Amino acid sequence: MTRKLRSCPKRHLEDANRLAHRNGAITVVDKYRYLHQESIGSGAFSNIFVAIKDENVDNISGTIQCRAYALKRIDKARITPEEIKRETTALLSLSGKCENIIKYHDSLEDTFFQYLVLDLMDGDLNEFVGNMEANSVLRNDPSQCVEVTKQIINGLAFLHHNGFIHRDLKPGNILYSTEHHLHFKIADFGLAKDISALSTMTSTRGNAVLMVAGDERPHVVERNIEEMNGNLKNDLHPEAKSFLGALLNVQPSRRTPAAYLNQHPFLWSDHKKMEFLRAVGDQPEAIKPGNNYCMETENYRTNNVIDLVRFIRNAYAHKQERSIWFQQVLDNSIFLRKFPRLVLDVFGVVQRLELESRNTIHSALSL
Repeated sequence: MTRKLRSCPKRHLEDANRLAHRNGAITVVDKYRYLHQESIGSGAFSNIFVAIKDENVDNISGTIQCRAYALKRIDKARITPEEIKRETTALLSLSGKCENIIKYHDSLEDTFFQYLVLDLMDGDLNEFVGNMEANSVLRNDPSQCVEVTKQIINGLAFLHHNGFIHRDLKPGNILYSTEHHLHFKIADFGLAKDISALSTMTSTRGNAVLMVAGDERPHVVERNIEEMNGNLKNDLHPEAKSFLGALLNVQPSRRTPAAYLNQHPFLWSDHKKMEFLRAVGDQPEAIKPGNNYCMETENYRTNNVIDLVRFIRNAYAHKQERSIWFQQVLDNSIFLRKFPRLVLDVFGVVQRLELESRNTIHSALSL
């Protein structure tokens, strides 16, 4: 019988073909074949291998259709059955319901190992950062960085919505694929836990421990967060710094929930930002601003930021009356470049005054 690969990421095609055509030194578990000396990833108690599964046998043509998977091999001697069950239970509960969560396909075991069969991805976020070929899409189109971030947020929000916290979210547990398009998925649920079980767990500062599982003690995590906040580069865009600050607040109760992170201006398109500013500039208070709209800030030459927003609104409202050069300047979102904190500051005022439900502002925020 001849094995024929039906599905496999390009990056692992060579390994998968060797498994399909080689008979010696291959480890076989049920219908899965892998090379036990060629791990593509590892954790504290496990290793990941490229594996192929014999799925369809055609006796007439003499071929076996195979598909490639990631085979996670967990060492039973180094982990309790409860911990294995916890990961399997989490995967079963979440699998196939969110495109940004790794998909679970099968579970099997032998005397020494438990095996989990998962989507085969290209690599993890740690590796991606240094992989010039893989991350070229971000260099060619920086806006894709926001889309990647949204994918990870989408996976995290899905976990929380379904009552799970990951507790070991790090670049090594965020996997990517470049097949068809750049795609990220959250993986490794060995430390995942039901949120309802955390009611009695507190950190050294009395806050619910929503991220600590055993890799670090709570006070170490809190210290790392404080140091990270202190070391945020000054050359980061203000929106990026604000976004990271929302993620890295040392007080868990003050961190923005994953389900609301997409509302942060850092993740808005330039078009959405400009529509938002124009909508705010259209409000009655912008025509005749009162004290509520007054912002004393060193970021602008005027203490009334709403005056600037109103000017922006007017510039776009009368755009066609301007020169071609001026129209091109507006099309390039010049105000976002000139005033990088403007959207953040205005959004803060809109939230403080609870203006999000106004029709034009709501429409802009819904883009």
